[in-house]
Amino acid sequence: MCRILGIRNFSYHAHRALTEGFLELAEKGKVAEGDPPGHLDGWGIGYYRNGMPRVIKSGKPATGEATRINRLLKHAEHSPFFTFHLYKSAWNRRNTAKNAHPFKKGKYMLVHNGVIRDYRGLLRGIKAPGGILDTEALLYYLADSCSNGISFISAMNPVRNYYDYTSLNCIFFDGKKMHVLRQCRGNRGYYTLFRSDTGRSAVICSERIHGAGKWKPIDKGRCYAL
Repeated sequence: MCRILGIRNFSYHAHRALTEGFLELAEKGKVAEGDPPGHLDGWGIGYYRNGMPRVIKSGKPATGEATRINRLLKHAEHSPFFTFHLYKSAWNRRNTAKNAHPFKKGKYMLVHNGVIRDYRGLLRGIKAPGGILDTEALLYYLADSCSNGISFISAMNPVRNYYDYTSLNCIFFDGKKMHVLRQCRGNRGYYTLFRSDTGRSAVICSERIHGAGKWKPIDKGRCYAL
């Protein structure tokens, strides 16, 4: 389980308080009932340059790499799309940079909070590397679907209806839009998403944090394209 942040029209200076507030969730962020505190199994930052995503990830706690993270945030200045992810692994011994989010394929990028237990079914007929976990499998599925002209929400509908998951809360980037879905089965108090619009920027976060304007909860089952 994880904490996710997505911003359309990112500015290092304008969003600095917001990213600092998000970084605090590595230690203080809400966790599912019965889980130990913290989202300290890794982190990742993704942004776009010339229509393509750039991703930097680590398997170390974000709290110990704040200086490096701040430097990367400066590099992301003026990106049309930006995401920051704090990783809490649901899979044993998988807290590595490889398994941290975001994931990218071609022009597509994805962050996710939740578990898809039967995710291997997403890869039927799709060429993908071995050993990948649920979120990366979802990215390959979405990239294949969208490359064939299927919309994000149409691609997600069979996953929502027929797969075994805790949550599909995610932000999917296609280089032109930031697609946001809140979908969960149970534990609605943990699997939350909130939206804040400030000036030219739209912000999505797992929790209300300081540094943004008024936060509005996203209803279960709601999908946005921003």
